[in-house]
Amino acid sequence: MTPPAFLELIVSLSLQVTVIIGISRWLMHAVDPAEQGHRQWAACHLTLLAVTATAVLLPHLRLLPHSLITDRVEIVDAAAWQQFIGQLLLFLWLAGAAVSLLTLVLGCCETVRLVRRARPAPSLEQLLRTEGPPADRLPGDVQLLVSDEVLSPFCWHLQAPRLILPTSIIELTHDELRAVVRHELAHLRAGHALQLLLQRMVEVLYWFHPLVLWSSWRAELSREFYCDRAACRNAVETAAYLRSLLQLAEIEAQRPSRGSLGIGLVSSPSQVRLRVEQMLRGRSMAAAPRKRAGLGFVVFVCAAVLASLLWLPVDVGATSRSAWSPWPSWTANALRTFDITLRDYEVDGHRLRPHEQATHTPPFTR
Repeated sequence: MTPPAFLELIVSLSLQVTVIIGISRWLMHAVDPAEQGHRQWAACHLTLLAVTATAVLLPHLRLLPHSLITDRVEIVDAAAWQQFIGQLLLFLWLAGAAVSLLTLVLGCCETVRLVRRARPAPSLEQLLRTEGPPADRLPGDVQLLVSDEVLSPFCWHLQAPRLILPTSIIELTHDELRAVVRHELAHLRAGHALQLLLQRMVEVLYWFHPLVLWSSWRAELSREFYCDRAACRNAVETAAYLRSLLQLAEIEAQRPSRGSLGIGLVSSPSQVRLRVEQMLRGRSMAAAPRKRAGLGFVVFVCAAVLASLLWLPVDVGATSRSAWSPWPSWTANALRTFDITLRDYEVDGHRLRPHEQATHTPPFTR
């Protein structure tokens, strides 16, 4: 990929990401944030990865023709600037993505180290497996561990489901401990570890995009809303859970280094405040019609497909020539009638040179 082609790629994808995240935020008004919010943001992050892969690997429609740019600029001068800016952006993106990926890998390694150094708690595990209602008991496939190195409970599901509790957990009452366990088990049952992995992958690719960082914060908050509701089924359980949450937040003077894929109970103070407000607000939106959520999903899919067509004609050296295309020839010719072209796979592996663009209009082929 040439620097001008990367410039066009990164600018167009940034616009597509903005549109998709904006649509996801708008659709959050149609669902219960404590019930479907975590699924909505997971679908958003999965869509961002799919749109990125499609933009890099597959041909796609161009709603905006390159004539919008080439008819208004000097091709040679614009190509020189695009070469310089494209190289600079490519270097900056690679550096940022490498740092983000390294941070993710180091975080995972730190979490694996914490999990391996945690020790079993047979008496506590036996208590949680046998006592209480069947729905609250610790499942047989989940291993319970305790650690002196963490200040907040978290779950880990990279190799096998594990629940790691800090030693300070013994300060909680039995009801408060049950509430904490219900919260962490809700993370495991909802597949939040996979959702968090998708989120981290998007953060690596779009480390520079402020809306991606904002959507990650909203996704984390939505996952906590969902698990808070699972831990609080009535007023008594809500009171016990709030006591445990506030006590753990007070114990955790600083955020524990539990890695990038460990899902913990206590997050930042601002998130704790929002979670408490959400729990006190109750289930005001819990009865939202399922049809609204289903309609929102259809709207989101259609909007994401349209957003993937927002390809800005930045690269003045782009061409419609292609050695291969998955599109049938009659489809390509029909689209050409409406001045819609497909992303090309160059004949010789390079974009047309500016002087060739200025003197020759390439034919539209398969």
